[in-house]
Amino acid sequence: MKKLALLLGLLAPAWAQAESYGLSFTMKGYPDDTAAYAFAYPQFELTNLSSAGIEITGFSMNDGSVATGLWDTVDGESASAGVGYTLTSGDRVQNVTWHTTIAYTFTGFDAGDYMRFDADPDTFHAGSGNTPDARDYLFNGGSIHVDFSDGHAIDLTWPTAPVPLITNPLQRPDLAEGDARNIYYELTQVVSAPVPEPATWALLLAGLGLVGFGAKRRKA
Repeated sequence: MKKLALLLGLLAPAWAQAESYGLSFTMKGYPDDTAAYAFAYPQFELTNLSSAGIEITGFSMNDGSVATGLWDTVDGESASAGVGYTLTSGDRVQNVTWHTTIAYTFTGFDAGDYMRFDADPDTFHAGSGNTPDARDYLFNGGSIHVDFSDGHAIDLTWPTAPVPLITNPLQRPDLAEGDARNIYYELTQVVSAPVPEPATWALLLAGLGLVGFGAKRRKA
């Protein structure tokens, strides 16, 4: 048993090394409108907070509470160099169809990369008016789902009363920090898990074999 304890002690540093998968997802007020309409056309940004080598491969965003679909159109898309994206739910044409979900698939969405898009919430479904504030819907059960290249996934739901954060730098330095055009909301999670290196498995198996062999010799 002493030998086994010594072996495990020697292997502990190798097991301590961990990889992580995670994300940050933000919703930011539109800076070039009135405060009342800042979140009538919010910008969303997804950032990969995973360890190097783990990509984001898929993303979806549920509107939370509008059965007939909240999202009218998606535009303003941009991403880090090398990131490819395909819109799989939603559309880029005004007043044609409305969707409960906006979704993308990605290629090359590596650690540290981002993807941004704007989305227009519109529950009138006739082009006759716009939803003044997407927060009223998203903070009533809205959620996101993100898939990673290592097989993991993360699901997050907006709280009913999330704390607004201040943009840095301010989107509108001419306005107060707490103005709707200078705030954003964030969902974020990073999950770490110990990952044994191949050499660790080999050493552990060899060590257990030696311990078993020693125990057999003592019995003999």
